[in-house]
Amino acid sequence: MRSLCRLLLVGAWGVLASTGWAREPSEPATPGHTGSDRAEPQRPAARKDPAALIADQRFRRNWRLLLGAHASEPWLGEMNGPARAPRWVNTSSGRFVLHAFCQPHGCRDNNVVLLYNPYDGRIHGLVHRDGGAMLIGNPPPEVALDLQRQWLREWRPPPR
Repeated sequence: MRSLCRLLLVGAWGVLASTGWAREPSEPATPGHTGSDRAEPQRPAARKDPAALIADQRFRRNWRLLLGAHASEPWLGEMNGPARAPRWVNTSSGRFVLHAFCQPHGCRDNNVVLLYNPYDGRIHGLVHRDGGAMLIGNPPPEVALDLQRQWLREWRPPPR
């Protein structure tokens, strides 16, 4: 009896999801659409300003947690050094918000490039300090390569 109730519940949930009951709250209702014959809607995070995503308290808390003991350094934990405005970038591993910043009066030797995916909350970073580099957020190999490429573009651009 228990398995029959569970089966009915799962089946009912599937019907509700396929008829549009499971769409995101910001997505407008579209009568008559089941969701299967149209492209995936643009997620709310994709419409947001990258600077607003980086300023989000949830992002900042997660960033400090990933830094661990290094979060006590203000330029790292608070990201309060010189920086360009955060921007969207397309990498080989997906679409991310790129944020690059550095330590005040020490940009050449102490800087960071981070990639933030607001869709799932993943944060990956490359912290370059005094000639050494440290990966943050346990990035997969393809994301680690993207971080290295972005770091080179931001902090070691080719001479013109």
